[in-house]
Amino acid sequence: MMFTSPGRAARRLLLSVAAVSLLAGCGSTQATSTQATPAQATSTAAYPLSLPVPGQDQPLVLKSRPERIAVLSPDAATAVDELVGIGPVIAVPSSSQRPSTSVRVQDFAHVPHVIPDGVNPDPEQVLSWNPDLVVVTARHTGETDASAALTQAGVPVLTLTNNWQTPKDVADNITLIGRALDAEAKAAELVSRIDSGMAAVREQVASVTERPSVLIMPNMGGKVYVSATNVLTSALVDAAGGVNAAVEAGYTHTMPVSPEQVVAADPDMIMLIDVMGAGEKSFSAVMDNPAVRKLPAVRDGKVRLFSASKIYGIGGVELVDGLKDIAGWLHPTTTR
Repeated sequence: MMFTSPGRAARRLLLSVAAVSLLAGCGSTQATSTQATPAQATSTAAYPLSLPVPGQDQPLVLKSRPERIAVLSPDAATAVDELVGIGPVIAVPSSSQRPSTSVRVQDFAHVPHVIPDGVNPDPEQVLSWNPDLVVVTARHTGETDASAALTQAGVPVLTLTNNWQTPKDVADNITLIGRALDAEAKAAELVSRIDSGMAAVREQVASVTERPSVLIMPNMGGKVYVSATNVLTSALVDAAGGVNAAVEAGYTHTMPVSPEQVVAADPDMIMLIDVMGAGEKSFSAVMDNPAVRKLPAVRDGKVRLFSASKIYGIGGVELVDGLKDIAGWLHPTTTR
C-alpha cells in the first residue's frame, strides 16, 4: 500500500517497526452497582486531552475532538454511537451490522468501512482510512497487536481491557469513552439508566427463594459453547435471580461443550444465545442428542433462544431490556 503524503509515509515506516517488535515479542461476577468510579466520573474533557486509561502504561492523548473514529470492536461501537451518534464513525466490525449482535443495525449500515467477521484488524488498512481515534477492546491477540501497531504509528488508540464482563465494566467503558469524546454528561445519563434499570430488576427478584441453575450456551464459529463466569451474560443471569450451571459444574472459562457435558451439568434451564444469527438449528449438534432431549429442562420446555444483541456488552443501555427478559423467563410470576 503506497501513501502519497509525507505524514502517511512516516506512519507506514513506524508500522513496519511495530510489526517487527510484535513478531519478536509474540509468545467474580457478583452483581454490583454499575456506577463508574468517582475518578472516572468527575473529570471534564477539554482538548488537548491527556486521559489515563486503565490497563495502559501511557495516557490517551487527543489534540482535538475526534472527527474520524475507527471502532474495531462491536461493544465499543455501540457505546460510541450511543454517546455521539454515527456521524464521526468511519469504521466498525461487520457484526455491528448484524441484528443478532447489534441493536443499532440501521445506524451502522451507513458506516463507510467494515471489518469482516473472523479477520483480525489490519493496522495498515486502518491507517489508510486516516482515523484520528481508534477504539478497540483488547479481547484477542489480533486486537491487542493492532492496538500496539497503531499506537506505534502515531494514531491515538483507546484500548479497553476489561472485556465488558460485568455491568460495572460496561459502565466504566461508557464513562471512559464519554470522556474521550467530550460526552461525559451523556455517558452519565446512560450509566444512570443502566444502573436504575438493573436495580429495579434486582428488587423484583430479591424475594425469590429458588434460584434455577441456567446453562448458558452461545453459538460461535460453527460450534456450541458453554459460558462460565467470564462473560456478561453470567452476571445478568445472577442479577435476574439465577445461577450459572457451568460454574456449579466446575467450569472456569468459556469453552466448546459436548452433549455429554450438558447431560452431566443437568441444568434447570438452558439458555441458547444466538451470536451468529443462525437460529435454533445451529445448536442441533448438541440439543438433538437423545440424552440431552431426555433432560428435564428440555422435556419441560425450559429452553429458550436469546439474541446476543441485548445480553452481551454490545447491548449498551439495551442491557436493561435484556436483563428484564431473562428475569421474566426465570421468574415469570415474580416479574410480571
